[in-house]
Formats: sequence, structure tokens, C-alpha cells
Amino acid sequence: MKKTKYFFAWMLALSFAFLPLKTASAASLGSTFPTVMQLQEIRDFSPLTIEADEEEEITAEHGINLILDPDMWILWHTEATPKFTGEAVENGRVSANAEVTYSSDYKVVHIPVKKDFLPEEKLEIDLLQARTYQYDFSDRYLGMDLNGDLEVDVLDLNHYEVEDIDNTDFINPYPVSGAQHELNEEGELILTWDALADYDVDYVRIDKTLVTNGEDKSFPKAYSGYKNEFTDTQITDEADSVTYEIYVVDFVGNVSPTVEYTV
Repeated sequence: MKKTKYFFAWMLALSFAFLPLKTASAASLGSTFPTVMQLQEIRDFSPLTIEADEEEEITAEHGINLILDPDMWILWHTEATPKFTGEAVENGRVSANAEVTYSSDYKVVHIPVKKDFLPEEKLEIDLLQARTYQYDFSDRYLGMDLNGDLEVDVLDLNHYEVEDIDNTDFINPYPVSGAQHELNEEGELILTWDALADYDVDYVRIDKTLVTNGEDKSFPKAYSGYKNEFTDTQITDEADSVTYEIYVVDFVGNVSPTVEYTV
């Protein structure tokens, strides 16, 4: 069985060599981190080195976008703060304390660039972390987009793979984001949030506190399912305010940070 898995991984890695890349981009993306990760693990992609080979390749207009394989069960881990060094920092192309941003699905990290790179300038990145989930072993890739279209222009020189070793899961889910509401014709409040990023969500729990004439009344609600919508049928015009505490629970009981949403 193991041989079959490793043969599949080898074939998958070979297929990455034929991914459609934009040949106009000749920048390099290389890493020297251990190429094997385990399930339910947080791992540094360190050190990660980016080098420009031509002028106007890595630009202030588009910055640098590092992309995890969109078809595999792996996300960026956002609790660590990446550190930047190298000629690109020394020459003022990238700030040593640059504030990175992650896409809503935690698949892309954007690194802002202050000035266009010159040929052979290098950027070295530490404490850039990814997190894996309790799903099958497979080969993965790390890609880089340079023109802002979020398509891979350059692949990491080193592929990496995730082994099916069952670690204990201590990783909390991401909190919900983008919470908003609307009232329907029946006077019900429909609370929504962005699609959940984690792959091991068991349910979303919502606790409601209704404030009327200065008095609080709590309504704990266990809302099961991998969904991003909740309909509150217990809304009254007399309420001064309604606060929802929303948090995500995974399959082993890890709980995300709580997000409060007040109407």
C-alpha cells in the first residue's frame, strides 16, 4: 500500500513539471526546509529565497504572491510574523517588517514590494508557516505569482509532501470573517459570514445576547454544519441591541477565537 502511495506521489510530482507557467517570468523561488510534513502540523517554509533574474520582474505594482496548491488540504498559518532579510531588504525593495496579507481562503500570502527589484537581488523569508489537515498523504507545491493575477508564474524548486502519520490535532480553526446581516420580509434576521477556510470544521456555534431596557438575556445556540448562514427567528423590535458570539469548532473540539457581531 505504501509503495502505491509513493508511486502516486512520484507521478504527481512529475506532473507538476508540466504545469503551464508564464515563460516571461524567470525569477526563482527556492526553499531548503525539510520536504516532508506530517498531518495536522504547522511547519516553517524556512529559509525561503526569492531572486529576480530580470528587471521589472518583481515590481512594486504587483508585489509578491506566494500560492499554496489550491487542490490540496493545506493553508497558510497566520499566527507567525514572517521575517525578511537579504539584498532586497538592504536596498529598500522590501521592508524588514513588511506587513503581509492573506487571501480570504488562506491560500495566498501577499508580500508588498516598495521598489522594483534589480537583477540578482534576493529576498530571504523566515517564519512563513503552513498548516496541514487530517487528510490523505499527497505531494504538494508552492508557487509564486508576480503580475497580480494569482496564477502561478514560478514553482518552488523543491516539492514537498505530507505523510499520513496521525498526529494529535492542537490547531485551532480560523475565526469567521466578513459577518453581516439582513432582515427578511418575515422580520427574521439572517446572519452570514464568509465561507469557512478550515478543512476539519465540525460546526459553528452562535451564542446570542439580547439587550432590552438595559437587561441582558442570553440565548445559546449550537448551530451544526459546515455552513456560513444562520437565521434568527427570535428578534423583537423592542430590543436595544443583539450581540452574536460566533466561533468555529473542529472535529476534535478545538475552538476558534470568538467573533462578536452586534446589531
